[in-house]
Amino acid sequence: MIVRPTTDADLQAIAELTSACNRALAVSENYTAAELAGLLAECSSLASIRRQYAAFTSFVSEQAGTVIGVVAVAGDEIAQLFVAPHFQHQGIGRRLVSVAEAQIRACGHAKARVYTASAPAYYQPLGYVETERRRCTEGPLAGRTLVFFEKVLEDNPKPN
Repeated sequence: MIVRPTTDADLQAIAELTSACNRALAVSENYTAAELAGLLAECSSLASIRRQYAAFTSFVSEQAGTVIGVVAVAGDEIAQLFVAPHFQHQGIGRRLVSVAEAQIRACGHAKARVYTASAPAYYQPLGYVETERRRCTEGPLAGRTLVFFEKVLEDNPKPN
């Protein structure tokens, strides 16, 4: 497995990956049909992914030429993290978070931030501390609880 910066050629694979992840989350998080449809509308087309990822610095995890994970950074925030459902629980997400944190640190930020509606338990073992909870007010998950986290970034992190 390699982690590398995202290229324009990866965007279709990212659209397919995020769609597959959102379908899996719909089951585990009991999303309504409307919530899933809204999420898929945001990520299933090449045009929507191209618009989103134009604002991010992003990296993909690739195995045997196939994109199996993606992380996107905006300023000091991990804006997106997706790992293909059949590749989860293998350390790929941790590796992508580590790369995102290095990018955030390289841009001069001392803390990394992330928020999630679907994976709050994922971030705590990675050193993230919950800072707040609030209701999502817009988008496909309006009304769901968002959990916000921060992590103080070390100057010389230990290798994973």
